[in-house]
Amino acid sequence: MEPVTREQLQDFESKLKILDLVVKLGWALLVGAFMLGTWVAAIQIAINRQTESLRDVKDAIGATNSTVRNLEIKDSADTQLLRSIVEKLDKIDNKLNP
Repeated sequence: MEPVTREQLQDFESKLKILDLVVKLGWALLVGAFMLGTWVAAIQIAINRQTESLRDVKDAIGATNSTVRNLEIKDSADTQLLRSIVEKLDKIDNKLNP
């Protein structure tokens, strides 16, 4: 085995510096990917909460619409009953005051 020359040693050192830079770049990319994943997860959680809140609002609107429809039906029945009473009162009035 031959001894390592000064030139080979310098060549090894420059290649080692390049490899060190590549490793640091790899770590930076890994940390960046982790941070990006965390950010995307936070956004997805916020979207899920908003979707759930929107679903609750839609359910409340549906219940309110159902209540309004029931009140409209009751109002219609009450109006019809009132017309019937007025007609009967008109008949009674016409018989009493011809």
